[in-house]
Amino acid sequence: FSGTKAAMGASQFVSGQGAALNSFAQKAQHEAEAIQKNIQDDYLSGAGRENPWALFCDLKQNLGDGLGFVRDLRTLQKTQSKVLELKEKCDHIFIPDKNIFINDSYLMARALKDMVLLGQALMAASISRKESRGWHYRVDTPRRDDAQYMKITRVVYDEKRGPEVSYEDVGG
Repeated sequence: FSGTKAAMGASQFVSGQGAALNSFAQKAQHEAEAIQKNIQDDYLSGAGRENPWALFCDLKQNLGDGLGFVRDLRTLQKTQSKVLELKEKCDHIFIPDKNIFINDSYLMARALKDMVLLGQALMAASISRKESRGWHYRVDTPRRDDAQYMKITRVVYDEKRGPEVSYEDVGG
């Protein structure tokens, strides 16, 4: 609950700003704590079958293999499919230890969903960038394409559509 600590500090700061702001801050803090408690309860009461550590190892292995220095579209798409499978498995995590204090499996499960989302973003960006640049060589597109890709890659995650890739000019 690192966010909770920040909320508590913000609440203490706001408390000096008047009763109305203090009431608002306390309400926001209680709402945030309730959301986090629900997430925690969902993880700890889950009857899934997936081990978060095994999923983490699979994610690390697949991203390491798929996002290496030498890439091709087929391998990138295969890795993207594996990341999507892992995302589905994250909804079925089992945490045997129900203690929330010093529970590495619980902490891994919480972090794993974010890691999978980041993996999805990396895969989407890698697939959309059809060129070779720097250390990253695409066998299927071996040349650099400055006209199209001398840009900053931006990936925004949409809850319904998944990662959406766009490009911004380097200069602005």
